[in-house]
Amino acid sequence: VIAALSQTIVINCAASIAPGFHYTFAHWSTPQCSKSSSRRSVLSNGTLIITNAAVADSGLYQCSISFGREKVTANVAISVPRVDTIWMLTTDRCGGFCQSTYDRSVYYAVSSSNTWDKSKYYDCPSGYHWASTEEGRKIFKNNGNNAVPYVYHGQCGWSGYVYGGLKRVFFRFRDSASTNAYKHSGNYDMYRVQFNSATNYFAGIVCIKD
Repeated sequence: VIAALSQTIVINCAASIAPGFHYTFAHWSTPQCSKSSSRRSVLSNGTLIITNAAVADSGLYQCSISFGREKVTANVAISVPRVDTIWMLTTDRCGGFCQSTYDRSVYYAVSSSNTWDKSKYYDCPSGYHWASTEEGRKIFKNNGNNAVPYVYHGQCGWSGYVYGGLKRVFFRFRDSASTNAYKHSGNYDMYRVQFNSATNYFAGIVCIKD
């Protein structure tokens, strides 16, 4: 099974290896090297569901079903490509990927769309990862709005908050769907992480160099 990043993967164990047979038990085991994830679940009919597929979900899964004393087992390989940056805007003067002036390990990746899809996994370019809220809070602690340039406002060919006819304000973190955290494109770069649940005026995401 080859899946795109953020795609939902659905595989029915019994239908895949023994269609039409009545089974009494279905079980999935995940790859040994794969960490547990709340995005994975197994329904009572033996269907494996992985939401918001990520690279970490790649690997060899084992599906087992039982017919009384009989047992049938099959391996299912799942592959999720490592990088998918098709969502990014790359036409501004910074290529849509601007390095922070406050912490040089941080980059702001700009989205083509200015509407935030909370269910989508936005991948950073290769060599970077999408920062979590906690990572952002550890880096950006200042409550004063001074001392260094803006996050993205008026830079890289932007007219204030606007580029390509769209207003872009909120750079989101990997877990912002639950924390509501963001970096404001119009605040000075060192300014702390803030919080709201707005889906409009999406600017992009916060990436950190691996």
